[in-house]
Order: sequence, then structure tokens, then C-alpha cells
Amino acid sequence: MQTLQTSNATIDSPKQWAETTLNLYICSFKLNCMEIKPTGVPISAIVEIGNKARKAQQEAQQDCLLIHVGINNVVPININSLLPKIDFNSPLLQNYPGASGLPQLRAAINQNYFNNKASENHIFVTSGGMNGLYITLKTLNISTLYTPKFYWGTYRMLAHINKLQHACYNDFQHLLDMAKNSDHIAIIINDPGNPLGEKHSDSKLLEVINKLDLLGLPIILDIPYRRLFTGMNDLFYQRLLSFENVIIVDSFSKSYGLSGYRIGFIHSNHELFNREFGRNLLYCSNGQNVVGQEIIRLLLSTPEGQEISEQYRKETIKHIMENIRWLKEQQLIYEPIYKEAELWGIYSVINRSVEELEKYRIYGVPLSFFTLDTGYQNLSRICVSERHERFVSFFSQLSKQ
Repeated sequence: MQTLQTSNATIDSPKQWAETTLNLYICSFKLNCMEIKPTGVPISAIVEIGNKARKAQQEAQQDCLLIHVGINNVVPININSLLPKIDFNSPLLQNYPGASGLPQLRAAINQNYFNNKASENHIFVTSGGMNGLYITLKTLNISTLYTPKFYWGTYRMLAHINKLQHACYNDFQHLLDMAKNSDHIAIIINDPGNPLGEKHSDSKLLEVINKLDLLGLPIILDIPYRRLFTGMNDLFYQRLLSFENVIIVDSFSKSYGLSGYRIGFIHSNHELFNREFGRNLLYCSNGQNVVGQEIIRLLLSTPEGQEISEQYRKETIKHIMENIRWLKEQQLIYEPIYKEAELWGIYSVINRSVEELEKYRIYGVPLSFFTLDTGYQNLSRICVSERHERFVSFFSQLSKQ
């Protein structure tokens, strides 16, 4: 007779053997028949491009310019000097932070972004901007999500996961014309934009937002790149406080170079939305990383942190603008796409295909990935937040062709 060792006991009788074998079979059968809810969305093509680029870099043992993702790669923000100010053993950092975020961070956001004119109860700390967007769409009672014609691909994926229809508007006038005859919709305005890097004037944005707000439509203002370019004297956030239906989605990933911290925030004046958003946020995350929240609080609210933030911002903008100016001089920018807005973000669209770029070890993303329309296969979206010298060293080879 065989003996079977299990985690609990030794089986040495035929009856025990049969019972154990049957239980293992039943367990295996249940696992094989487990039903799964498919998301129906693919893995990001940008992730695949990154994998391809890193593999090519390793095989060729040559440096590549990886500008397919929106990472500010000019300088890191220097937070080391802030670490001695943090008591890692304090109850504040070793207990649950509260689902809405640390009160101290929400107070700092209110001061830094809204000049203390917002209610801190209307501010929620999220796990980056994507988390804020996901929970926003989960909370709103809508059937269709409207995005710009050129949109961040995640918008479409989030709509699909939330079982929403996805529609696009060509420009603000097109949006206003459609919105007048629509209900159960939400509208995303992304400015400065991804993938184009376009910036509309604040006066135009406020005019459009005012008209949409009067229609009672939810306006999701996704603006994670804005603060990098405007700094602490920006009054735009305060002006948004007069609108009932605006949901601000922001993060510290782009404007402070802290993508790895996964900290963002949303603000809304709509009381019912805030109540349900807060409950969804609670059962989705039960609070965000407290160390990350405390570091960002120090960046926002202390003189030393504000100086660090400003140094990072100025150095990053300097190289971004130098890169854009150089691309324009080399006639590499696809100018027709910027007729109604200024090129003012961390992205640019250039008149070269990704295949052409890869010949010179430059990795971007086809613009066709960011729109439902056809005819953009030979254009590329690139991130221009790189050190100018390094950026030019790669692109100068391309511009000579």
C-alpha cells in the first residue's frame, strides 16, 4: 500500500486515499470551471513599445531614446533633503490614513491650488490620476463618455471597463453643438493635452466650461500637466470653484515628477457626487500611501519644499521648450494639428513615422494609436521632456535626412 504525505497528515488507508483523491479532483474541477469576467481591453500598446525598445537596446548594446511614455526625464525632483523632516515611526504614518487622504495634505492642496477658497471636504486624495478617473466614471450615472478627437488611450479603455459608449468631439464648437442635444454623458477636457501637447487659452476653456456647466453636464477636467507650466501663481483652479458640475482630476506624477508615488487628487463642488465618490474610493483603496502623501505635503506647504519644486519645474520647462523650439527649426513638428492651440505640453506630434525614428534608436508612438480617424499612420507622438543635449544628439541624425 502506498503512503501519501499531505500538509496535515500521512494517508495510509485505501479509504483515506480515495477520499483525498476525490477532494483533489473536485478542487481541480472547480478551478478549471471558474468563471471570469473579461475586461475586454488589451494591454497598452505603449507598454509593448517599451518592451520592444528595451530589448533592442539590450541586443544592440547601444543607448536608445525612449520617448514613447510621458515621463519627465530632464532632472529628478530632489526630495532627499525633506526626508529628515519625516517621522517614519509616528502614528500618522503607521496607521490607516483615511480614505479621503491625510487632512494635512488636503489642507496643503487647498492652500496651494485654491488659495484656501475650496472646502477640504471636496478634495479627495487618489492613487494617481488614473485611479481618480476610474472612480469618477464608476460614480457618474452616464451612458457615454465624450473625449477629444485625439485622446489618451486609457480614456477609451476606462469607458469600456465601465460599460460606457465612447464618442469624440473634433473641437470645442463641435462639442457644444453635440452637448445641447445629449443627456447621460460626461465630457473630458484634457489641457495641456495628451497626445498632442496642445494648450488652449484659459479664457477659451472657461467659456466652454461655463456653457457646459449651464447644461448640467459633468465636465471632467483632466489636467495633470498644467501645474508644471503654470507654477504656484496659477489662478485657474480658483476660477473653477464657481462651477457646480466640474470635476478636477489632477496628480503629482507629471507636475512634480513623482509618477512612482501614485498620488493625485480630485475636486468637485457637487455634494451628491462627493458623497458617492468618497464611498467608492473607500472600498476601492481604503486610503493611499501615507509616506507619499507626507512627502507631497512637504513639497506643497514648506518653504524648502516649494523651492525644490520650483527648481525642478524651471529646469524641466527650460529643456522642454528648447526641444520644441529645435524641432520647429528643423521643421519636424506637424504644424497643421496646432492651428487652434499652442504647443505647450510635454508631448509633440512630429512628421515622421515610428519606423523612421527606430532607424536612429528613437522610440515614439504612432499618432494613429490615439484617434479613431484614419490617415495619421506616418506621424508620431513623442515626449519632449528630455535633456536638450541628449534629445538633439539623437534627432540631429534624423533631421539630416
